[in-house]
Amino acid sequence: MKIEIYPLERVLIDGVSIELGMEQSAAEAAIGKGERIGNRHYYYGGEMAVDYTDGKIDFIEFLAGADGELRPTVYGVSVFDSHADALFAILKERNGGPIGDTEGGHAYQFRNIGIGIYREAVPEEIREMIREAEIFGNPMSDGEIQYEMRRAERWATFGIGTTGYYLR
Repeated sequence: MKIEIYPLERVLIDGVSIELGMEQSAAEAAIGKGERIGNRHYYYGGEMAVDYTDGKIDFIEFLAGADGELRPTVYGVSVFDSHADALFAILKERNGGPIGDTEGGHAYQFRNIGIGIYREAVPEEIREMIREAEIFGNPMSDGEIQYEMRRAERWATFGIGTTGYYLR
């Protein structure tokens, strides 16, 4: 499945366009109703969520990260396969303005381009976890370290919102 993200505009899924601001009925005609939980509608095995506000798409989020099957791209770069720092640098350049960072490197909001990214851990936390495990005489295996570093070096979720979404 080919998924291309166009910030502040749309997501193209195998040639089907789901546009921010699109009427819910039109979106459902294009991709189905999805599974509704609260105000969110989940698609593709729960890997993509769509939020509707006043009957229109307000936010689209990809949720499964590097472990999921969906491989969206933005600006020609794979969202979940790229190193977190590399994607951050691209988004920062494209944003050209203030970036929200209220979660100590776990999440950022690129306000000018309507993008939000999240990861479960940051590299320094993992390095600290490794040090603590050694201090307490229970060192982590190479496999555990690789798993934890992957969580810190890849984004777990990626969302796009309408203009002003991250200024609310």
